[in-house]
Amino acid sequence: MEVRNALHEQIDGHDRDILVDLSSVHTADIVALRMLAFATRQAARQGRHVTLRGCCPAVRRLLHISRLIRVLEVERVAATA
Repeated sequence: MEVRNALHEQIDGHDRDILVDLSSVHTADIVALRMLAFATRQAARQGRHVTLRGCCPAVRRLLHISRLIRVLEVERVAATA
């Protein structure tokens, strides 16, 4: 509930894009990802973007399996040499 409220506060209270840092998140469930998708759609209606940063492989995999990768924008990571 805290994350949901914080997202809505950022969407409704500011006029800038939103960056959600998930670098310390090691797993997520579908409910959390759907909440992020809903927030993304709400922000898009106001002409703004929500971007996910630092998604671990498990979260990326769930995004692909659930097909929420089509809705959620995930920041690309530069490949290391």
